[in-house]
Amino acid sequence: MPSPPDGVGGFTFIEVVVILAVSALAITGIIIGFHEGVEGLALQRDLRSATVLAEDLMHEIRAKSFAGPRTLGSDRRNFDDVSDYDGWSRSPPETIEGVAMSDCAGFRRSATVTEVRDDLVTQGPTNSSFKRITVVVSSANAAVTNVSAVSEYDDQ
Repeated sequence: MPSPPDGVGGFTFIEVVVILAVSALAITGIIIGFHEGVEGLALQRDLRSATVLAEDLMHEIRAKSFAGPRTLGSDRRNFDDVSDYDGWSRSPPETIEGVAMSDCAGFRRSATVTEVRDDLVTQGPTNSSFKRITVVVSSANAAVTNVSAVSEYDDQ
């Protein structure tokens, strides 16, 4: 069998196998990196959505008066003070009119309102002139907690 002319050669079987193995590893690394990037984008999207939902509900609650008669039920249109939101929760989140936010499926939005004792500050009888509002928005990928306080003096 004649040998190939000078400068012309082929790959041996071992060289082909090595090239294929290195190429497979490189392609696998690229695919894994791409997949992790897509998951990171999904997490960022969920965190952004959860933050907006939490801020929206917190603004709604803080716009209410400090105290009033407890409103029974879960119709937020009837809530007139911050304590009415204590224990409120919805999944998926809803507008104040009670319409489900279709683009927020998979999220849960909840609020708790607790009285904060200020007797340590005033040295007088136990008062409750402050309330802590905690809003939690969560999904399978992310959770955001927004905490704020209101005072009976805010209404004046």
